[in-house]
Amino acid sequence: NVINVVATDKAGNSSNVERNITFIASKPAAPTANPEPGTYAGGVMVRLATTTPGAAIYYTTDGSEPTEGSTPYTDKITITSNTTIKAIAVKDGKKSDVATFEYAIGLPGPGDDALNQLANELVRVYSNMDDNDKRALETAKANINAPGLDWNQLLTTILNNLTDNAKNALGPDPCAQLRYFILEGLNIYYTPNTNVDQVAQQLKIFRSTYKPMITRVFDGGVTVEDIWNFILAVQNALPDQFTKQDLEDLLDKGFAIIEDRLQEWVNGAIDQTLNSPDYQIFKDKLADVGLTRDVLIQTKDNLFNAAEPDLLAVQAVVKGYVRSRVELGGKTTIEVNDTETYQLKAMGIDLAPLLNWYSSNNVVAKFTQGSTLKALAVGTTTITAYWEKGGMEKAWLARYVITSIAHQKATLSGKVVKEDKSPFGGVTVSLLGGEKEYQTTTDEKGNFFFHNLLRGTYRLTAFAPGHKKAEKEIVIVAEENILSDPIVLTATNKCDFDGSGTVDDEDLKLILQHYRLTASDPGWKSTFDVYLDNRIDILDMVIVGKNFGR
Repeated sequence: NVINVVATDKAGNSSNVERNITFIASKPAAPTANPEPGTYAGGVMVRLATTTPGAAIYYTTDGSEPTEGSTPYTDKITITSNTTIKAIAVKDGKKSDVATFEYAIGLPGPGDDALNQLANELVRVYSNMDDNDKRALETAKANINAPGLDWNQLLTTILNNLTDNAKNALGPDPCAQLRYFILEGLNIYYTPNTNVDQVAQQLKIFRSTYKPMITRVFDGGVTVEDIWNFILAVQNALPDQFTKQDLEDLLDKGFAIIEDRLQEWVNGAIDQTLNSPDYQIFKDKLADVGLTRDVLIQTKDNLFNAAEPDLLAVQAVVKGYVRSRVELGGKTTIEVNDTETYQLKAMGIDLAPLLNWYSSNNVVAKFTQGSTLKALAVGTTTITAYWEKGGMEKAWLARYVITSIAHQKATLSGKVVKEDKSPFGGVTVSLLGGEKEYQTTTDEKGNFFFHNLLRGTYRLTAFAPGHKKAEKEIVIVAEENILSDPIVLTATNKCDFDGSGTVDDEDLKLILQHYRLTASDPGWKSTFDVYLDNRIDILDMVIVGKNFGR
């Protein structure tokens, strides 16, 4: 470089001189790590950076010294065990000093219940998506990760309203820190992973990574768990936003109405959550740093528009969400020649009459009218309920496997006795198998009978208050089944109302349900009249209390 120096005096006389100056490039600045080295619960995502423009970063995690032949840094480094990162920055053949960052990984901290619940909810939605829906999510993920995306514009509402203290807590580049935080959360949301353990692990690493930042910004008043719980609460509030007309329109128009009504539903769920008593403190803490309801909603809209301008990913999520909350009303095991009419409730609304019904195997069972299925032969079939527009593969709302079994009935008989082998009358005997439950009572000779049973495996339970409940597995294979050995009920304590073998809290709950009843009242049960005065009062409670734990 040539520098021309000119000197001028007060009289205007001037002189100049030229000098050749050589600038020697210094070595690049050593990399820095975010978050800082330390101990993190469960795992941490580390980002490396250098202040030298255009410098490349290389790093190792095995303790060796990094060189230009080491792993090039391109994205965050996820660490799940004790790790030492060594890194250098390189530009124009010059290398920075080696930077060393040590991370210790401890056991996951408190709040795992919330994260596990959120992971289960996400997987529940993802599991109800078809391949087209999942591709829409992946496309949205690619959009939000696009290199040219202007995050200053996306986050302008937050950056303009965030308090100075909050910005300072974020560090020298608040936009970058917010971008990392939001982007990592969206990457989890837009990845249709159906492995609940993996999703839970991602959420826990996210929490561990951003816990220090959240603590600084909110001065300990808000945690990452609070934010996840808020997101989960908003999602749980969504059903309250749907009307019957909304659901009918969704089916009639193939979810095209989402473009018009999505913001109304989501914003309504946000308002419902923020205005609930459980989130008043959370709402106030957000407002203290400038994150008001309007700021959150405007930022949410900016991010949605950037990730999915065509709203296909949102449609996929809403479809998965609605499908995950569909409940089938009706038996999934039916006998040959029998019929079953199904209900299909989503958010408490029966959608069955609005849908088309399809059986994958009409030889086994076929729909005769609407949602009424008739079993024709032994076997299985998959029934699908779908709306008309879009075709069955893209427009299904629910799918279930139905088993058709042979029309066959059986009987079961047996006897219940006391410890002294005397007959035990009035004992409640129940059979539970599949979707069926049968119940009867022993006669004065202790005998019980069941008729019209389907063949299969059942759990038989015999129970009388004051006696330990007896349970055994029964396999019904013949037309007539007789238990060879009597069922013996062992006496425990007259206050052991549920037959658990011990007088405990459950027995207290049972007697409290009958408290103050007399023998002339509806619902009276002499079982709880342990004082034997035809009324259930404090005298009975005293006796139960004296026997508690026995």
